[in-house]
Amino acid sequence: MKIAQKIRSGAISPQTLIEDSLRRIESLNEVFHAYLATNPYAMGQAQQRGKELKSGQWRGPLHGMPISIKDLVQTADLPTTAGSKVVSGGINCGQDAALIKNLREAGAIILGKTNLHEFAYGVTTENFHFGTAVNPWNNRVVAGGSSGGSAVSVATEMCQG
Repeated sequence: MKIAQKIRSGAISPQTLIEDSLRRIESLNEVFHAYLATNPYAMGQAQQRGKELKSGQWRGPLHGMPISIKDLVQTADLPTTAGSKVVSGGINCGQDAALIKNLREAGAIILGKTNLHEFAYGVTTENFHFGTAVNPWNNRVVAGGSSGGSAVSVATEMCQG
């Protein structure tokens, strides 16, 4: 059964998915360098999505789904570094990019920000500030692309999408 169907049917809760994802991040991120930051509000958001389900509110197939976001996209609850320490402490304008706003309205839960080639200006995800996102099937090579952290987060099931 697909995860969205399991969430909708109550076979799995958004809270369980977030707990599982955060546990995987904690155990795997040091090796793979997929995430630069995790969302401290993710569990609270999962609880809210669970309450919505219990009251009959279903936002669609992203409802309660834990997803990762490339650290180039502005989020209200996490700073954006673009994979660079030049942006000291990250940029936080206090609001979500339109993409993030739409994902949240659809019920998705942002787990955290993923690693990238600094300023997305390269094809290797070699990040000298935060570590290189490595290929989960061969950790002697990079994950590739400036979105390597996002790819690794999905491939290692540190998120669902």
